[in-house]
Amino acid sequence: MKKTATDVAVFFYLLIYIIMRKYLSVIIASLLAIVTFGQKQLTLDDFVRNYTFRQNSVYGIVSMNDGIHYTTLENNGIVKYSYETGMPVETILDISKAPDNYSKIRIASYSMSENETKILLATNVEYIYRRSFTADYYIYDIAKESYSKLSENGKQQLATFSPNGDKVAFVRENNLFIKDLNTNKEKQITFDGKFNYIINGAPDWVYEEEFGFNKGFQWSPDGNKLAFMRFDESNVRMFNMTMYQGQKPSYDNNKLYPENHTFKYPKAGEDNSIVTIKVKNRKAISLAVIG
Repeated sequence: MKKTATDVAVFFYLLIYIIMRKYLSVIIASLLAIVTFGQKQLTLDDFVRNYTFRQNSVYGIVSMNDGIHYTTLENNGIVKYSYETGMPVETILDISKAPDNYSKIRIASYSMSENETKILLATNVEYIYRRSFTADYYIYDIAKESYSKLSENGKQQLATFSPNGDKVAFVRENNLFIKDLNTNKEKQITFDGKFNYIINGAPDWVYEEEFGFNKGFQWSPDGNKLAFMRFDESNVRMFNMTMYQGQKPSYDNNKLYPENHTFKYPKAGEDNSIVTIKVKNRKAISLAVIG
């Protein structure tokens, strides 16, 4: 009798069914044994404190220009390592050997000038939002082994060397400043910055949070111009948020009486900040045309 395609299909289904019935109990028993053996009680600490399931990665290294060395922050100092051997080559900065008025600095982060002759040290960090913060910045001259404070006029944000390392741009109280390291003179670039109204050189809350960046300015390759973003959040509506003591960081003043923090927070369908790009050259500030 001639077999049809349907007969063949039924035959194979029956064959698979017989095999599965024969081995199904073995498969199930094996899976149950694996699950039971590897079973663990999950806790909130596994996710928010112990980072049990966090992926492996490399943090805290800064590659050097030669491509064969990197630096890292260790014991409140900066150490140079070899990529090839993974061993330390030299200690570039050791705060314990600094003059008395600098020896108590606690380095939170650092960045080198492009020519690797100077280092910006961030200390006394105070966070604003998730990525933004203010800090006291210090400059370390590697060749001279000397320290100097970036500014005596209050904490700064986003301190950044110019490409040749002779100037530093930073934000303070929503305005942009440039420090000339050769003359030691600090110059204010913008004057209209105001909390909850105008921000120069840094993004507002929604740009920082949703686009994942906290810096709104950039040096030109020759260091003669500075392009920056200006956020006009005058028409953005206010939002109230209760600030509790917290842990990292801990606001001890809010332990008994939480603080009411008010800031500009654009919700869906509401007005966002008006963003413009401006360029500062040696003589003036001009509006950049984008597009």
